Amino acid sequence: MGKSIWTAFVFALGLAGIGFAAPEGFELIEGQASPPTSDGQGGLVVHCGEKTILQWQEFSIPEGMKFSFAQASNRAAVLNRVMSFKESRIMGELLSNGAVYLIDPNGVLIDPGGRINMSRFLSRFE
Repeated sequence: MGKSIWTAFVFALGLAGIGFAAPEGFELIEGQASPPTSDGQGGLVVHCGEKTILQWQEFSIPEGMKFSFAQASNRAAVLNRVMSFKESRIMGELLSNGAVYLIDPNGVLIDPGGRINMSRFLSRFE
């Protein structure tokens, strides 16, 4: 998704009453992955290879949003490093067919309404 389209999407989410944006600032560090694209049902999906390292400026999922990692297999893993000065907040759905690792030095808050569905999930503060 082009930067101007992504900016318009994040702006539209703000107008819809969502207090914060979806994961933003995608950067591929290692492996294979596409930037987030629409899943056709109002959510976002990142397609990943077997072993992927991503860096994000922010990684929060608003209530009512689905964010998915479509990985090459259920044995695949994606490491997500977050570089912001605030914690990641999972208030919507985080989905994957493989393993997802989320490192945020400011913490990860999983809201009571947040849902994580994948083969493995690990969150770490570093």
